[in-house]
Amino acid sequence: MKKIAILIVALTLFSFCLSKQNKVEKIMEGGVEVVINHLEPYKIKGQPATLILEKEFSIDTEKDDIMKTGLGQLHTFDLDSEGNIYLMDAKPQQNIIFKFDRNGSFMTSFVRKGQGPGESPFPFYFQISHLDEFAIMDHGKEKLLIFGREGSPKKEMPIEPLSYRFKPLFNGKFLFLEMQFEPPSTDIQLLSLYSPDLKDKKEIQKMKTPNPFTGKQAKATPYMFVWNNSDRNIYVASEESGYEISVFDLEGSLKRKIKKDYRPVEVSEEFKKYVEKAAPENVKKNLYFPRHMPPLQYLFADDEDNLFAMTYETGKRANEHIYDIFNPEGALIARMSLDNYSDLRPMEAKARKKRLYSLREKESGYKELVVYRMIWK
Repeated sequence: MKKIAILIVALTLFSFCLSKQNKVEKIMEGGVEVVINHLEPYKIKGQPATLILEKEFSIDTEKDDIMKTGLGQLHTFDLDSEGNIYLMDAKPQQNIIFKFDRNGSFMTSFVRKGQGPGESPFPFYFQISHLDEFAIMDHGKEKLLIFGREGSPKKEMPIEPLSYRFKPLFNGKFLFLEMQFEPPSTDIQLLSLYSPDLKDKKEIQKMKTPNPFTGKQAKATPYMFVWNNSDRNIYVASEESGYEISVFDLEGSLKRKIKKDYRPVEVSEEFKKYVEKAAPENVKKNLYFPRHMPPLQYLFADDEDNLFAMTYETGKRANEHIYDIFNPEGALIARMSLDNYSDLRPMEAKARKKRLYSLREKESGYKELVVYRMIWK
């Protein structure tokens, strides 16, 4: 009888824990919903829990047929509404943008590097809007250059001198990451929401960090300030909040927060050696290594608002890192491993129409865009 009683208690506890795991924890903080996630994904009825990535093809800059197109160093990429792929050359000799169809076949290249009309002297970054217009951030002109589908120039808009990244939003507005300096020794990363004409802006979030070039003590590990967007949301995670992702609508209003428990990852000897080699001599004395890396290093969302959060946990193969995957309601539903890494930093990844696109660096040093089919089970 005693064994039966113990078995009943054990089964009751197991059933309680299972039902608790199936029920997503939520609380309210200051009128905002906060979704609480733990180490393991929730098991939600009717919700697929495993994502399989099946490689379809890659655009590999080491291959002769890609070299013949003129594409040399992959910098970033984007997709149009039809699934065509556009790659930006980091150091173009002539054209900046290279177009491939949805199956990876080269089609054309356009937007010349230069000082003339419709040209870009110092292209830094580009993105495609929902209208299939190309926006190129040019640090030579300190402008955002807008082009039509095949590179026909449409307009130019001035940008802040230290603009670093941007994203066109579905409502016509723009997200900009700007770098600022606060005397005597503080750097500021500022994420702002701009009007379509770039004349008005609203601050979404900012983070202050010490500048080691001015003699201030600073972490040798990255200060976490990661952000991205979907067609409906803006996602931001910053150093001060730990593993917490704020979800804003496209007007910059806070909708939800996503919190998660995590296993801290210790700073590796490889990372320390990289910093020792890469940091200028006058900066090394001002850097210190904390025990752990930040919780997150990159975010992206698919067109169904599933959010992919890249951690510092490593996968089974070299350069692979573990991603936490949250559903549109902010619940952790799965984890996956992905190689989108170069020089100990994440490279861009996107997910659209059941495909995942990921930039990676090969062992040879050449970069490629790998296209996977996403299979949920």
